[in-house]
Amino acid sequence: MSGITDGRTFPALRLKWTVEVIAALDGRIVRFGVIQRLVPGITPKMLSAVLHQLARDGLVHRRQYPSIPPRVDYELTGLGTRLAQLLSLLTDLAVSSSDEIEASRQRYDRRDRSMPSAIQRGN
Repeated sequence: MSGITDGRTFPALRLKWTVEVIAALDGRIVRFGVIQRLVPGITPKMLSAVLHQLARDGLVHRRQYPSIPPRVDYELTGLGTRLAQLLSLLTDLAVSSSDEIEASRQRYDRRDRSMPSAIQRGN
């Protein structure tokens, strides 16, 4: 596990937008502008950085065509598709467990509010 936690195996997983970009690419061959529309809020600079790291890690294939204007398509590689499947399972788990997670948060917050303030501050 240390290769994942220290960022050596998949450095892209440490980038904020990676999961959303992988989801946008899952099962598609798309251009930069389409990815940007599928991932609201991501800046062009950040999208470029994420795509660069995903390509470097072997998760995304970047195909450039010699045309004017230049055309570049992005798609997941086999490894990227396998990662997308795992991320989909994780998303499914989060969605199917949302009631349990919310109940746990409420219990925790009630307990947290009932603690004396010195304990909450760590004194």
